[in-house]
Amino acid sequence: RSLSTALAHRSLSTAFVQPALRPLSAEDASDVEAVVDASARRLFSLFERHGSSDYIGEPMSITEHSVQTANAALKAGETDMAVLACLLHDVGHLCGLEAGHAPGMGGCGTPDHERIGADFLGALGLPQDIAYLCHHHVGAKRYLCATVPGYEERLSEASSVTLQHQGGPMSPAEVAAADADPRWPLVLRMRRYDEAGKDPHAAATSPRDFEAPLRA
Repeated sequence: RSLSTALAHRSLSTAFVQPALRPLSAEDASDVEAVVDASARRLFSLFERHGSSDYIGEPMSITEHSVQTANAALKAGETDMAVLACLLHDVGHLCGLEAGHAPGMGGCGTPDHERIGADFLGALGLPQDIAYLCHHHVGAKRYLCATVPGYEERLSEASSVTLQHQGGPMSPAEVAAADADPRWPLVLRMRRYDEAGKDPHAAATSPRDFEAPLRA
C-alpha cells in the first residue's frame, strides 16, 4: 500500500466512515490524485536536486545508495512497501541538504536523519509502515552491534563514525523492546539491504524506476 491507497484510506477515515462502506467520491478521488502527484514530485525533486551528493563518506552518491538498497529488497522478493522504504530510508539526509545544513556526525550526514525522514514521509502521506521502517533503520545497526559478535568491527569507516553519534550499540532494554516488536525482523532485513547498497560498480538506475509502486 503506497501513496494513493494510504491517502484514500485517510480521506475515508476523516469522514468517520468505514472504508468498505463508503467508496471514494469523484471529488475525493481527484483530491487524492492531486496530493499523490504533489508528493511524488516532491520526492523525486529531492533526489534530482540533492541526490548526487556523496553518501556519508561512502564511494557513491545518496541516490546510488538508495536505489541499490531498493533493488536489493526487490531482488529478495520484498513487498512494494518494503522496497519503497528502502528507497526512501535516507531521505532525511536529502532534507538536511535541502535546508542548507552542513553535514554533522563527523561530516557524515544529517544528525537524526532517520526521524527527520520518517516525519517528512508521514507529512507527505506515505503509509505509516514506510515511515516506521525509515525511522528504525538506524536502530537496526545499533541492535546488530549489540547482539552479533564482531558486527561493530565490520562496519565501514563512515558507519562506525555515525554509530557514535547515533547512541552506540543498543542497551539490553532497547534490544528487548525491539525483539517484542513484530515488525522488527523486517527492519533487520532492511539493514541487510542497506549494507548491500554500497557497490560503487553497480549499474546505474533511477529512483523513478519505482514511480509506479510509489503512486499505487
